Amino acid sequence: MGIMCNTFTKTFFETIDPKSEYSRLLSLDVFISVAIHVFLYLCVLCIIICLLNLKIDKNIYYKVFTFLIIIMPVGYLWRLSRSKSIYNHLISTGKNQEKSRDEAMRLMEIGYFRFYFLA
Repeated sequence: MGIMCNTFTKTFFETIDPKSEYSRLLSLDVFISVAIHVFLYLCVLCIIICLLNLKIDKNIYYKVFTFLIIIMPVGYLWRLSRSKSIYNHLISTGKNQEKSRDEAMRLMEIGYFRFYFLA
């Protein structure tokens, strides 16, 4: 479990770094992260449906799977784009590159953990 968490953490920080290129999102670790998250989300959905004894059409699973496969990579793209936007704004206000990078990453980390996990 520790290796997987370390890998996810490394991937997270590298994909919110405003200095990262967009091509970074095409890496194997990002693909693996998306695949594992989609799998886990589908498992949680199945558990909830079983616990609540709901009768759900099997096509729902395919629709949720398709939705997640599309939205997860787009989410990585939007997150990196937002980080770059914050970084560029901070640079334009006169902050140096290192402080702008650190501040952008800090804001992305706070926003991600606060809003994503609370949701």
